[in-house]
Amino acid sequence: MMRELKYTPPEIKFDESLAGQLARQAPAQPFTAGDITSDVDSRINPFVDYARILTPEGGILIIYRDCARGGIYALCRVAAWTILTAIELRFLADSSLSFGDVTVRFLFLAAATLFLVTRRIKIRHAVEIRHDRMILDGKHVFWAQHIGRNWPQLQKVDDDDPNRMVIAGTYGTRHVIYSTANRIDANDRTPEVLAADLQDAMQQLWGRTELDFG
Repeated sequence: MMRELKYTPPEIKFDESLAGQLARQAPAQPFTAGDITSDVDSRINPFVDYARILTPEGGILIIYRDCARGGIYALCRVAAWTILTAIELRFLADSSLSFGDVTVRFLFLAAATLFLVTRRIKIRHAVEIRHDRMILDGKHVFWAQHIGRNWPQLQKVDDDDPNRMVIAGTYGTRHVIYSTANRIDANDRTPEVLAADLQDAMQQLWGRTELDFG
């Protein structure tokens, strides 16, 4: 025997006592562009003296600073200290001060001179990778076809000094030091970041088999 089914929708009743509560909105402070600016300005840039940008020629330019190291800079420091000390001695010798005053002033000037000549010397470098060449400091050009797959690598200069490093590799049949990458301090990781960014740039621009360097 067939039965006729009739669907009855459920009834929804609204409690009018809750109307006031639903109408209320939580207080919210207006969000302005100044909040974004202050947040951006308060952030510290971890890339100290380091930048990686795209060039109009389609290349990747890396700008960084390293610490000047080596014998030539040590000689320059010694020469500067000697010249400044001689000037100080001559200046104090021509003065009419007592021996005690001359000694005190000389020690003060000698300490200031030592502080100046032992300061770290930072050198700015620029490495640009283009589709067919590498340009160092805007003037030294190395062609990708002569580098081949012997891409520049980060290498230590002295095993006893982990802070002295270079970017070097084989160019043609010659071993070439392209650029220095010395640490500025013990926490500086610019050499490692530089090496990784160079590898990435060369992989993008030189690692494509469809490129023609002829």
